[in-house]
Parts: sequence; C-alpha cells; structure tokens
Amino acid sequence: MKKIRACLYLFLLFSFFVPLLAQAKVFKPLVPCGKANPCQFCHLFVMLDNIFDLIIYGLMPVLAVLRLSIAGTRLLLSGGRPDAMARAMRDVTNTLLIVGLVLAGWLIINTILSLIGVVDWTGLKNGGWSIINCPLSP
Repeated sequence: MKKIRACLYLFLLFSFFVPLLAQAKVFKPLVPCGKANPCQFCHLFVMLDNIFDLIIYGLMPVLAVLRLSIAGTRLLLSGGRPDAMARAMRDVTNTLLIVGLVLAGWLIINTILSLIGVVDWTGLKNGGWSIINCPLSP
C-alpha cells in the first residue's frame, strides 16, 4: 500500500510540474509601470490584460491538468464502486466544461465585436480590440 501511495504522489507531482516545464511563454510583469516610468490610467488596463494572460496561459492549463490527473486517479482507484466512479467522471466533466467556457468566452466576445463592426468604426485595424497600446513614457 505504501508503494502504491508513493507512486501516486510521484505521478501527481510529475503531472503537476511537466506543464510548467513545457511552457515556452514568458509572462510580462503584472504592473507595467513603476519607479522610473510614471503610471497613467491606461496602465490599469495593461495590468488587467497581463493578469488575464497569466490566468489563461499560465494557471488554467496547470490546474486543469492537475484536476484531470486527480480525477483520473480517482477513477482508476474507485474499485468499481459506482458512486466513486460517478464522482470522478463528474470531476472530469466539470473540469473540461470550465476550460471550454473560459476559452469560449474570448471567442464569443471576439465574434460579437466583429459582427457589429467595432474594428471598422473605432480604427482598431492594426491589432484588434484585444491589443492595448499604452506606451511607457520615460
């Protein structure tokens, strides 16, 4: 039993840290301005965008893999009990649903803004509505 528990902990630890090693994205600092560069009002939106990027590209994949690993382990160790299997499958379904909803949110907003023509009447042709241009003044 101790061997199985040790293998389980090792598997969970491995499945948690592998996505961190595979990430090739380097995140920008959350607060884009500071001592050398004074903050402006537009830097608030840059900070919110940086927080959004950190959650979507940094935290969500790692937490989803961890939660799916735990649910899969529960499913394997359920021993055929219907209530344990149902709980594990519910966890898998909920995790995939949440990831899908989070990723679909951006797609829905982008589709709505494209359909009503925000790019045409606001002049956001160079980067779209999701690009925030706020230069740092020296």
